[in-house]
Amino acid sequence: MKYCKLSRDANFRGTCVKTLIDVLQIGTKSVQDWGQDMSFQKMPRIHKHTLGYALTAIFQRTSIDDNLKRSKPAVVSKALSTAA
Repeated sequence: MKYCKLSRDANFRGTCVKTLIDVLQIGTKSVQDWGQDMSFQKMPRIHKHTLGYALTAIFQRTSIDDNLKRSKPAVVSKALSTAA
């Protein structure tokens, strides 16, 4: 939720709530019940874990993509053709 805290946009909390609703596939009231600030302190542990797993997957994917970009073009082509 650090990302949500960084914004100065007046409607950013609303954007975070909508994102959490979409990602976690839960209702608006559930997310709103987690607190009125950007920390969502009352978020259930299961949802924190789900978001943690998603963040880990994103970081791993980004790391793999970055490593491929730094590789030689032939290695990248081979990796991409193998993945497809």
